[in-house]
Amino acid sequence: MELPGGTGRRWTSAITMPTSRMTTFRLADDAAASPTRSTGEMNGTYARRLLGLTIFVLAGVVWVLSASVAIVAANHDGLHTGCWRSGPWPTGMGSVESAPVGARFSWWPVGRECEWRSADGTRSVIVQGDSWVATSVLVGLGALSASGVVIALLPARKERAAR
Repeated sequence: MELPGGTGRRWTSAITMPTSRMTTFRLADDAAASPTRSTGEMNGTYARRLLGLTIFVLAGVVWVLSASVAIVAANHDGLHTGCWRSGPWPTGMGSVESAPVGARFSWWPVGRECEWRSADGTRSVIVQGDSWVATSVLVGLGALSASGVVIALLPARKERAAR
């Protein structure tokens, strides 16, 4: 069958065995110049990109939910009240009789960060929580999400011709 436009080029089809379900189409005079892709290769690339996108989206959603839970947990009683009730408290300062001077949310490690002043008012110490569980979970989910992007963007390995 000749292509429209009077170029003199024709479509040819190479149909493989009926059990393989792969059909390739190419131009007759370009057969040696450019390799053709089979539908099996294109489906493999599509499946790889879909897998990468799925990993990225699911890990990203779980990361956002986990970060939200960490923020809510740190702010449960209010940052200042939370520091007073459940710490973290300074060690080695003697007695801490006053309320915390400052409190804020910390991303490294994930949790609450409290600033305390000594009873005599001469020293101020910033204390962070020592639980790295939430930080580890968020870093792991971020790495998993990034691996989904890598899977989606890297080209699929080509099958070796020699068998």
